[in-house]
Amino acid sequence: MSNSVSFIICSLFYSALLLIVYFTQNKGKKKLGSKIFSIMTVVIFICLILEISNYFTVLNIKSVPVLNLIVSKLYLVGLMTWDMLFVIYIYVISNKKDYDEVTTFKNGKHFKIFSIFYLIILALMIFLPIEFSTEIGEIYSYGMSVNTAFVITEIMALFCIFEMLTNIKKIGSKKYAPFFMFIVGGIIVMMIQSTYPQMLLLTSLDLFITYLIYFTMSNNEKIEVVQNIKEKEEKK
Repeated sequence: MSNSVSFIICSLFYSALLLIVYFTQNKGKKKLGSKIFSIMTVVIFICLILEISNYFTVLNIKSVPVLNLIVSKLYLVGLMTWDMLFVIYIYVISNKKDYDEVTTFKNGKHFKIFSIFYLIILALMIFLPIEFSTEIGEIYSYGMSVNTAFVITEIMALFCIFEMLTNIKKIGSKKYAPFFMFIVGGIIVMMIQSTYPQMLLLTSLDLFITYLIYFTMSNNEKIEVVQNIKEKEEKK
């Protein structure tokens, strides 16, 4: 983990930049896709702060054991929250609900299912045990809660693959670009961390995916604006 601190700090800077740019340019947007993405940007920023904090709490675990446990659990909860939001985002764009009102989605049955699943995840992350490696150069967390988080992420990925394969013809591959990168990047990160568990790259990967979603959304909005202009000109 110590080898990753400088990388995480750089990621934190870019996360803060995304927050500023997005919320400056997208004030007042009430559509579902925009709302989900705005929460994702905040969550990933908090995750990066927690990840850096977790490095120092694990390093000083003997003097701050309770604080270390709280920060570690919050970090896992943060990662799972981002993953859950990503799953919901994939579901929303796959079913062409990204321009629906937030209240419409909240009143639907799928929101209730996602909420129950998320509450189960929170309970698992909070109550399952977690352990820590405090050797110099190998500072990281492991144990049942961490392993469960990986398994849940794989289950989420399978759900997203199903949504993607089912709807790719009507949605198009461009909107799924962030998920393609999530799969490829996730495989690479897991391979690296299986050999070097102290190299915590998952949060930075999530930030990269968040940026891809941002650029994908911006590009789609530009295309829609052009299409609307053409449609108005044709009607004239």
